[in-house]
Amino acid sequence: MEQVEKHQRIKIINLVLTPVENQSPGRYVELLNEMYENKIEVNTYSDKFTRIKTLYGLGTDIIHGEFVIYTRLNPDLPAFNTQTNEMQAIDYDPTIGPNAKSANFYFIPQVHKLVLHFPMKFSENHIITFLKNALPQVAAEGEAVNINVVISRDAIERIIYAESVSRLCINISYSNNDNNTGWANIINEQLQNSHVQEAETIYKSERRGNIVITEDCLIKGQLDLTETNGFAEAVVIENGRPQKINTLDHPLIEKVQYVDDILPEIKNKMISMYGRHDEDIN
Repeated sequence: MEQVEKHQRIKIINLVLTPVENQSPGRYVELLNEMYENKIEVNTYSDKFTRIKTLYGLGTDIIHGEFVIYTRLNPDLPAFNTQTNEMQAIDYDPTIGPNAKSANFYFIPQVHKLVLHFPMKFSENHIITFLKNALPQVAAEGEAVNINVVISRDAIERIIYAESVSRLCINISYSNNDNNTGWANIINEQLQNSHVQEAETIYKSERRGNIVITEDCLIKGQLDLTETNGFAEAVVIENGRPQKINTLDHPLIEKVQYVDDILPEIKNKMISMYGRHDEDIN
């Protein structure tokens, strides 16, 4: 029988441990495993809670599992009987989380990237909120994890090549030894050496002026870093009309092609996109 090639669209989340000396692939896996083993759950929206449901592949070069989101009912509140129009008390089993939905994830320790299917059964915002609140519960003293959705390059270039930029806000953190070049590499090293957890810069043009972004300049380097390690907001002119651009509204969406097993294809794609080829990452 002829094998049929399938494809899956994905979104990518970049995890970066700080301080820099803690940035080993094994440490990322330890943190994921601790969140799983300790059954850490986070209230991610309203009465919705999120946690890691399954975790496989420990000791390999691609970890995979499922996130789950479910409803946590408040036993102190009554239920509404839709037939009698009355409020009534109900005994809830606190160990049961109804309305549960799960979503696959893949983590490649070598490049510290978490991969999610797109679209999922629920918003990735639940996962971002979960990670931002759960990771500090398992991190060591003085240790932190920056979490950023990988941004589409197109959104960044809309700012760089806009007809005019009157206001620009850039929020960045340093990378995990990513393949940065030029000003992006210089800024990344400066942030690391200065032990800066997060940096925010606001640029405003001169009156009736324009913020000039050249190919080799500080601002361009900062914008390049936001692709995996931050975000930018800008007020620009495009096609003669003012526009507001928030790069968080434009996540990168990639496509993975596979036949039977998606795991090696996701790993290979992430290594080809983000792996360092000049040295082995241990």
